[in-house]
Amino acid sequence: MIGITNIKISDFKKEFGLPKHYSISDIFENGNINPFWIDGYYCSGATAAARLINLQTKPYRLGKFRNYGPQIGNLHAWGYNNEGQLGLGDYSTRSVPTRNLLSIRWKMISIGDNTSFGIGDDVGVQKLYGWGMNNRYQLGTGDTNNKTAPTQIGSWTDWEAVAAGLNHSLGIRGGKLYAWGYNDKSQLGTGDTNNKTAPTQIGSWTDWEAVAAGDYHSLGIRGGKLYAWGYNNQGQLGTGAFNDHKAAPTQIGSWTDWEAVAVGPHHSLGIRGGKLYAWGYNIQGQLGTGDVYSKHTPTQIGSWTDWEKISTGYFHSIGIRGGKLYSWGHGIFGQLGQGSNNNNIDVTQVGSLTGWRNIAAGDYHSFGIRSGELYTTGYNYYGQLGLGDTISRNSLTIVGSSNAWSWISAGKMYSIGLNEII
Repeated sequence: MIGITNIKISDFKKEFGLPKHYSISDIFENGNINPFWIDGYYCSGATAAARLINLQTKPYRLGKFRNYGPQIGNLHAWGYNNEGQLGLGDYSTRSVPTRNLLSIRWKMISIGDNTSFGIGDDVGVQKLYGWGMNNRYQLGTGDTNNKTAPTQIGSWTDWEAVAAGLNHSLGIRGGKLYAWGYNDKSQLGTGDTNNKTAPTQIGSWTDWEAVAAGDYHSLGIRGGKLYAWGYNNQGQLGTGAFNDHKAAPTQIGSWTDWEAVAVGPHHSLGIRGGKLYAWGYNIQGQLGTGDVYSKHTPTQIGSWTDWEKISTGYFHSIGIRGGKLYSWGHGIFGQLGQGSNNNNIDVTQVGSLTGWRNIAAGDYHSFGIRSGELYTTGYNYYGQLGLGDTISRNSLTIVGSSNAWSWISAGKMYSIGLNEII
């Protein structure tokens, strides 16, 4: 294998942000490393090999972003903009991806109902920016004024991840967990119901890896363990009971191999060991269990062991396994992309295309990226699909002609993506 020795495959996957369940064959092919994103750049096998060799001589930390690692790009936004959530300096709605002209190298984006966040990267200096709705302090700027353009949050330069919920927000910096915004259901995890106007550290742990924010509940992964806190009226925390609310991060189960989490308003998904789990509200079949009964404990969905990515909408869910795209749940607006406007309570493959690399589910619309091309489906009243019109779709449709999309995030009625890798 290209002359590389003394490197554990587990260390390789950790350093390069690859899923834990990846096998050697997923990474190496004919003695070469398959090309994938490394440190924000799409690397050929040769470049990846050079980076890997570097690991033998000195530590090279690329951050804790899951699946395909961090990607650097320019920000494009489209859809509804009543609160300035597009970050384009105004309140005008767009129906096509419109570039934000700020000279920021964006690493990741997370958007909620009408609030947006991004992490900007400048040679390892990672700043947090927020914009959009701020009536509940959810931007963390210390006030309740909306922002129509990306505004730096604090002065920290080591942000690793961020998650936007309905009216609250979560972030990870230096392995530490931070929360801010509305806290009426203890969704911040501070042990009380007091709102926070700026990022506030939660506990003293330094090994947080991933976070996800719903309407009134939150999930996180630290050391491979799953934690949940906030409102639990539909079992969305996974504690084994309904209405068992938690005011602080509480470990769920005893597993130590959780890889990813995603949350909708009242349901949750997770991946551990390549297996898909779901729990919480299930009125539209968004859990994928084949029924419409809510679950208060993480429940395995199917027997597959190659799940890579998951994303949750309001009442629907999407995921990638083995490079194939799947969807389930509420489909009345065509957000499942299955060619109809029907609900589907079973996990079902979307089309026959393979090679999917990134996905995002908004309230009632969905996106997927493969070979750098952006595909979309679902509700389009405000142009949130980015197709230049307001006609909804129920099957996957390519957005524009670019083949340089690297990241996508979908909110209530708008969307933001990263393009033109730099």
